[in-house]
Amino acid sequence: MAISWVLAWYVSQTPTIVDFIFSDRLYFYWFALIELWLVRYLTAKIKQLSLLTAQIMFVTYSAMNGVFLSVIFLVFQLNSIISIFWATTTIFIAMWWYWYTTNRDLTKIWNLAFTWLIGIIIWWLINLRLQNSMLDMVVTSIWVIIFVALIAYDIQKLKQWNTKGDEGTDNEQKEAIIWALTLYLDFINLFLKLLRLFGKRK
Repeated sequence: MAISWVLAWYVSQTPTIVDFIFSDRLYFYWFALIELWLVRYLTAKIKQLSLLTAQIMFVTYSAMNGVFLSVIFLVFQLNSIISIFWATTTIFIAMWWYWYTTNRDLTKIWNLAFTWLIGIIIWWLINLRLQNSMLDMVVTSIWVIIFVALIAYDIQKLKQWNTKGDEGTDNEQKEAIIWALTLYLDFINLFLKLLRLFGKRK
């Protein structure tokens, strides 16, 4: 997380890098596709990768995502970014504490969130054409609820994984990387949706 935010701020203060990445849509899309490929490859091939390779790929993805996130410093006010970052952190910690200590089974929440996810993606695609601001607010609000539910589910799954007792092996450390990536993505997605809802633009 620290790598992403430091690079995001640095890139936003470096016009040559910003111009190179964001001035041409082709560069931007290629950059986004490489990021997506890194995530998919890392999660799919984690068992076949060496621990060092998995660590390097995770750090590389964090750095690339930092470059991608630099755009928020160009669009939103800094105090707004900071405020929403701490709000996201507070939500994340609260969810972590509650769902890590509860014995409730969150499988139903996951099934419901996944169903909503399919529907909201359809509405999001429709609104790309309609460009309706009210619908955009509704869709973004539902995104926030979905990501909060996913955080809860992932935290409970992490709690269950921690009880397996695979300590000290490379496999345990590689699985830990996947969990770190999962929670990283949960946090970033929730932050971006809250920023879209409540962020103050420049």
